[in-house]
Amino acid sequence: ANVTGKAVEINATKGDALITNSVVNATEGDAKVGAANLAAITNSNISALNGNASIIAGNVDLNNANVVGKAVEINATKGDATIVNSVVNATDGDAKIAAVNHAAIVGSNITALAGNVSVVAGNVTLNSANVTGLNVDVNATNGSATLINSTINATTGNAKINATENTTLLGTNIEAKQGKAEVEGNNVTSNNSNITGFDVAKLKARNNLDANNTNVTALNGTALVTADNNATVTGTNVLSPNGDSNVIAGNLTLDNVNVTGKSVEVNATKGDATIANSEINATDGDAKLAAVNHAAISDSNITALEGNASVVAGNVTLNNTNVIGKNVDVNATKGSATLINSNVNATTGNATINSTDTTTLNGTNVEAKQGDAIVEGGSINSNNSNITGYNVARLEARTGDANVINTNVTSLNGSAAITANNGTLNLDGTNVTAVENVTLEGSQIVINNTNTSSENGDIIMRAVNGTATVTNSKASALNGNITVSGTNGTTAYNNTFIAKENVSIGEGGHTNVTGNNITGKYLNTNGTTSEIRDNVLNLSGGLNANGTDTSVENPVIISNNKGLINTTPSVNGRYDTGKILRDNPDLVIVNPINDVTNNDARTILEDTIYKYNDWLSQKDGVDLRLEDTDQGTLGEDLEKLRNDNFATVSVSQIPAGKTIVVEAPSSLMLTQCKAVIDSLASEHNVTDADRDTLSIEQIIRKYKFNAIDSARITAACTQVPEALKTKPQKK
Repeated sequence: ANVTGKAVEINATKGDALITNSVVNATEGDAKVGAANLAAITNSNISALNGNASIIAGNVDLNNANVVGKAVEINATKGDATIVNSVVNATDGDAKIAAVNHAAIVGSNITALAGNVSVVAGNVTLNSANVTGLNVDVNATNGSATLINSTINATTGNAKINATENTTLLGTNIEAKQGKAEVEGNNVTSNNSNITGFDVAKLKARNNLDANNTNVTALNGTALVTADNNATVTGTNVLSPNGDSNVIAGNLTLDNVNVTGKSVEVNATKGDATIANSEINATDGDAKLAAVNHAAISDSNITALEGNASVVAGNVTLNNTNVIGKNVDVNATKGSATLINSNVNATTGNATINSTDTTTLNGTNVEAKQGDAIVEGGSINSNNSNITGYNVARLEARTGDANVINTNVTSLNGSAAITANNGTLNLDGTNVTAVENVTLEGSQIVINNTNTSSENGDIIMRAVNGTATVTNSKASALNGNITVSGTNGTTAYNNTFIAKENVSIGEGGHTNVTGNNITGKYLNTNGTTSEIRDNVLNLSGGLNANGTDTSVENPVIISNNKGLINTTPSVNGRYDTGKILRDNPDLVIVNPINDVTNNDARTILEDTIYKYNDWLSQKDGVDLRLEDTDQGTLGEDLEKLRNDNFATVSVSQIPAGKTIVVEAPSSLMLTQCKAVIDSLASEHNVTDADRDTLSIEQIIRKYKFNAIDSARITAACTQVPEALKTKPQKK
């Protein structure tokens, strides 16, 4: 049928209006189709080029129909509106699709080029539909909105999809390139879809959200993916090149997600954030990741090249993850922070890792090359990690232990510290380097196989409330002091300590300094008792050893040390060169000091003679003995010894009837130097022939003496040149 007029109305007031293969055309006014029950238009055209077109009925069914008017209304007042393979076109006004129960638009185009489009029903379904208007509103007022392989395009305004129940996007594009694009529902699912807005692009669930392979893009404003409860986001991009990008939910799960904006926030406001294989990138501001309970991030990057980056949660776990920003803060506010094979890099400021419980670094780099690198926690565990700061590099366990294994701690221009003042500091296989001071401090400390170095400051290894044990380690204070101390005892074993200034070991309790190589001005030891054994000393000053326990016979024991020191060691303020040399035969004292009595001197002299007896090449029956000479009495000779003058010893019973006189250049120098030379020659396998024929310089070069040994043998041979030879020189 063909119904044409200035205005046309077809109305079934009590039943159905069925229009098939027909044309309804209003030339000047409105074209109206109405029915009390059903209006079904099939293979037909309803048009009002100069007026409005409307189809209003209890239920409306359009199949392969065209409805055109300045404004168009399709309204199912009692039930459903179904539009299949049809065109609804408002040429100069709004296009409205409404239904009490369900509006289903399949394979159809709904257009209002100069007006708005609204699809409002209890439930809404769009399948392979295109909806275009200045503004577009799709609203399921009492149920769900499902959009499949469809396009919603707001040409100059806003595009909004909403449902009281569930909103589902499958292969659908929502665009508002000059306004806001918003998708909302109680529960929201988006798969293989795009949401693009100019000011805002939003995907929001009032309950739970599931987004997969979805792009949420705000061209100039905020891109937001949010859920009040749980959000699971996979293979999705949340982008805003000129604004902020945020993903916020009660609990968050992100996998293979890219969140990029000027500033970025990813926040689990009620529970956990689990993030894997994702990029969180702030191009011009801050990148913030937060969770109330646990933030677990793996194989991901959190970046803020022009701002700060932070990960703040009750507990934090980073695994194979990079966090980069001007300043970086990783903070576990209620529990532990665990970083595994990860990088924390503050490009211009500070890198801080903190926890209330335990902070663990495993295979992790913490770097602040222009600021401070700080790792804090109740307890600290670090293994195979690097902490580098410009001003400060610090690990601090506030309430528990610090276990730092195979870790490098470096301050490029300031100080470095590892502390556990309320627990045990345990270092093994670790390197600590600073320009200024290095501080290793704990209630008690155990340091093994660890290297520490300071260019301009001091190195301090201190147990503030227990014992200090340092073994198999090296410390170099190139322009400062080295201190190793424990309030309840100190052990330094098999270490190398090199200081431009002084090395001080011990504080309270027993101090044990054994098997170390120590270079510096003075070695100072303190404790209730002290023992200094089997060390190699190279001291331009001397050794000051103190033991405060007067209840023991020898609170200080110095034995079997070797090397070169400038002055006689002081034991509780006393200088006893003879005893030191008897107990330390390989120790060279360049400038001996004595405050011993004459009886002490006789013991020294007798001991010296028997050392000569061991040294002289002799036959059976040769006996060296102390006796008066025509140069003076024994007492005078002893006084000469006390005053560091020549002491003369006569030797008798030498074959061939001759007497050999051995003269010490100073009171004990010959014995000291001879012992040092013999020891070094034995260590370096110097042959007797070379000792008798080569100069000291030639021997040093030939046998490749190190610097310390070179200094020791040179000093010894300078004092007593004849001692280099294997046999004494006869007069």
